[in-house]
Amino acid sequence: MNSALVRPFGLTAILALGPFTGAQAQASAASETCTEYAACALRVKHGFFKTKIVRGADDTELADIGFRTPPVRDVFQVAPEALVAYDLFGADHRRSSWTGALGFAGFLGGMIAGAKGDDDWAAGLSVGGTVFSLISGIFRTKANEHLSGAVWHYNASLSAAGNR
Repeated sequence: MNSALVRPFGLTAILALGPFTGAQAQASAASETCTEYAACALRVKHGFFKTKIVRGADDTELADIGFRTPPVRDVFQVAPEALVAYDLFGADHRRSSWTGALGFAGFLGGMIAGAKGDDDWAAGLSVGGTVFSLISGIFRTKANEHLSGAVWHYNASLSAAGNR
């Protein structure tokens, strides 16, 4: 295979698949009962190619947000508004993950078609991949807004319950 194609392809694959690493969420201590707001409040913590849902001031990790929706739905059951927002997050997160994967596949197919000299297919697949990637970004933004709402409603329910 042409080494000029392999180098950019390898870099593209690493950059594109980076957000999908850590795809399996790990719900640890998701159902434990909290008594103090500082130990119970949730937040979303962003890192390089990794986003987590953490609890408390000590950043106890509840779940990684990867390709799949993290299985921490039971945490948000304390407030009906939080549960609705989390379910909306899950739906938009799944849409974003799958349209992003389709976008990557289209772009990858365009690169392969271009390497084989089929410019018509290369252009079509690349444009299609770009469109799916843009749609994925829209769903990702909506998902992040819903997750933010779920966390806010969860934390508000802690305040309302008198956890200080």
